[in-house]
Amino acid sequence: MAKKKKKQKYKAKKTAKPAAKKSAAVLENPPLKKRKHKKQSKKQTAKQTQKEKQQKKSFKIQIPSLKLFKKKTEVPQQPTQAAAKIQNQGKTKTESKEQIQAAAQAETQARAKESKLVQLRAIYKILAINLRIPVIIGFSLLGIALIFFAASLLLTLELDNKSMPGTRVAGMDVGLLTVDEIQNKLMQKGTPFIDSKIPINLDNTTLEFAPNELGIGLDARRTLQDIEFIKFGRTSGLEVIQSLISPSEAPYYVSVDLNTAVKNIEFKFNFDEKKSSNAYLAFENNTLTIVPEKSGKAIDLRTLYFDIKQNARELSAEPVNIILVDDNPLVTQTTLEEELSAIKETLNKKTFLEYENFTYTIKLIDHLDWVKFDYKDELKIGDLYTFPIETTAIATASANLQPPFLIEKKLRIHINSNPFEAWVDEKIVPDIESEPQDVEIYKNEKGEIIFNGKGENGRKIIKRFLISALEEAVNNNIEDINIPVAEKKAQVQTSEELQDMGIKTLIATGRSAFAGSPTNRIYNINVGMNRFNGTLIAPGETFSFNEHLGPVDASTGYRPELVIKAEGTIPEYGGGLCQVSSTMYRAALLAGFPIVERAPHSYAVSYYAQIYGYGLDSTIYPGVRDLKFINDTSGYVLVQSYTDGVKAFYKFYGTDDNRKIEMEGPYTYGYHSPGPAIIIESPGMAPGARKQVENAHTGFSATWYRYITKNGETIKERIDSVYKAVPAKIMVGPSASGE
Repeated sequence: MAKKKKKQKYKAKKTAKPAAKKSAAVLENPPLKKRKHKKQSKKQTAKQTQKEKQQKKSFKIQIPSLKLFKKKTEVPQQPTQAAAKIQNQGKTKTESKEQIQAAAQAETQARAKESKLVQLRAIYKILAINLRIPVIIGFSLLGIALIFFAASLLLTLELDNKSMPGTRVAGMDVGLLTVDEIQNKLMQKGTPFIDSKIPINLDNTTLEFAPNELGIGLDARRTLQDIEFIKFGRTSGLEVIQSLISPSEAPYYVSVDLNTAVKNIEFKFNFDEKKSSNAYLAFENNTLTIVPEKSGKAIDLRTLYFDIKQNARELSAEPVNIILVDDNPLVTQTTLEEELSAIKETLNKKTFLEYENFTYTIKLIDHLDWVKFDYKDELKIGDLYTFPIETTAIATASANLQPPFLIEKKLRIHINSNPFEAWVDEKIVPDIESEPQDVEIYKNEKGEIIFNGKGENGRKIIKRFLISALEEAVNNNIEDINIPVAEKKAQVQTSEELQDMGIKTLIATGRSAFAGSPTNRIYNINVGMNRFNGTLIAPGETFSFNEHLGPVDASTGYRPELVIKAEGTIPEYGGGLCQVSSTMYRAALLAGFPIVERAPHSYAVSYYAQIYGYGLDSTIYPGVRDLKFINDTSGYVLVQSYTDGVKAFYKFYGTDDNRKIEMEGPYTYGYHSPGPAIIIESPGMAPGARKQVENAHTGFSATWYRYITKNGETIKERIDSVYKAVPAKIMVGPSASGE
């Protein structure tokens, strides 16, 4: 019996072993654990083998369909090892059916996972076979691209900062050269041309000119800007290769100053005798007469410019032939006669050149050597004129203009610069222009602030702007011209102690003039100015003029002088101190400080208008009127105050915070008459005596605008001053009361 069992067991093993091997060959997976089947017949084994073959066949058919992830593969139920063990050991009675089912289900899930892994491996194998060639090609192309990229980088690194290959300038090869090498090559090619002589032919006469005499300049720097250079990391190797195939040609840039050329040509050929001349006005026997025009010849400028430019571009010294054209004068005797009356009226008008307290009056009739005439094209729109327009710009457009648009020629007066500037040097420069006066500031042993110097900025008249302003004035009936003046800052040296307080530079200057003042008034002004010299204003402090001024009486050194009061203008101690306060007010305005309190005088006083005009005065009277402003800088402000002749100055030193101040004005308006004089009887006066105690003052208003630009923001402030009309006041004795 034992022998029989052993033989059956051996047959089962022999039957199961080939099936396991075949399964492993198909599934490419190690064989499952051997199962022990009790009393399994050959028929059952054959059936089992046939089922497994069907499953494998089904599995092979499903792989190409690629539906493995959507359709589950049926796995035939097999007796589990747990069930076989229970059967073999005869313990089926003690185990529950639920445990058998759970064990079977676990085995089924394990088989399903193994089946999915097998399917994935099969898909991977198919993809690997089908994508092998594209992957190989892709990686090959990537390798080629990387090699090309590396080669491109190495090429551009080697040629970094060199010009593109094949680059040419004026027929000269400058490829693969550095900036310095190209510049040297350009200079080598251009130097012989610069040293050459260009023949100029005019009226069968030939003269030679150097290129610089014809205004020719070789611009190597501009030429280099048009040459493309290789830059590592920016220029690709493909661009370098493309430059070899299609080389670029850069022009040799040249400049031609036609004015220089014409000036030198006319001078060497003595061309003035051939030129036309306009009619002009002149004095003959104290009578204004018209000198007739003269026709002549002119150089064809367009052709001359083209020929010189062509020579310069080719670096050639070929001869240049000058072509002459007829030139008719623009201003004729006839046109001047037609407009003579209007011209005489313009020449006889007064024009006022003004700067601070200086005024210069001119009439062009007294300076005919300044005067030139010319015609300018102007675009007329109805009764309005625009700015003068260049003739070349209008020539092509004028034919297409329709009313109300018309082109008219307007006679304009021009100022001859040479005689006018000579007059300015003689009459105006000595009054206005000055060199900067530096200042050194420190504290002495007693702690007193010492000023060595005045810290006065230098001034210089900008003559070309003055000529333009004068031409605009005489051609547009403008009477007043502000003389344009440029300032040169004075050097300010301060001690370390003062610098630590923020006193580093001059930040504002206030000035006024008091020419014509009585002796006592001048004396009081000097006393008052000295009170403020060396004053320190703390950051954020609201400065009060009256508090720093102190008492005003005989004990503090003042003299009686006229003061404006409600009852009239009467003598009082400290008369003239408003000149001091007005000067400080101007310094505060120009420093950009906020003004807390300020009042103009009740009527206009000419002393305060000698510089800047009306509207920038500040009256003070202790206990009644004060001047207050705030130091809104980050440091202290140091005050330097002094007089120079009949001028008063306030200098504010501190920290420059880059604020910009502009003043616009004055605009005066609202003039009204003071009315008849007021007669006042004075019993203390002698009978028949008469004395004027108050001058008449016209009433009007004056407006200024202050623009403060700080931190990119501009603030506009309006400053109004209203001056009332004051009639004259006359004191008379008793017997004259009835007159």
